Amino acid sequence: MQRFLFSSLSLLALAALAPAAFAQTYVTNQAAQKTTILTVVAGSDNANGGLNLNGGVRGDKTFVVPLGWKVELRFRNNGVAPHSVIVLGGGSVPASITPALAAFPGSAGKNLVQGFGKTGGSTPQDTLRFTASKVGKYTVACGVPGHALSGQYISLEVSSSVKEASFK
Repeated sequence: MQRFLFSSLSLLALAALAPAAFAQTYVTNQAAQKTTILTVVAGSDNANGGLNLNGGVRGDKTFVVPLGWKVELRFRNNGVAPHSVIVLGGGSVPASITPALAAFPGSAGKNLVQGFGKTGGSTPQDTLRFTASKVGKYTVACGVPGHALSGQYISLEVSSSVKEASFK
């Protein structure tokens, strides 16, 4: 009985720690190089019927990046529908998204309108590289028609008052 009780308590302790141990990390900072790696996952869970980025919808989650830092945005599509990524200027989400609307040079993904869908079981990926060169509020959105208008976007803030990037 004592062995069973110990085993049960051990399993409960592991279960309590599991969410923290396996929580997704969306930001990796390299402060000495003034560089951050931001991970953006389309369809990361079932929020908004899968039309989400990192589980965020309609700008309810935000990356904050220091002014002047280099950003490597690693995009991955875990959803079943095709998705893509672009960083747009702040304000309302446009009805039609094109690469010309990218807020920074290099901040529009490939296959922006068509998106990337899963093929052969592989997870589609794309990498954007840009410099957070202007203080302000921006939108990280899916460029597939209708997706951003349906809420598939989160926020990006470039700030002169932070020392490293974060996601909240």
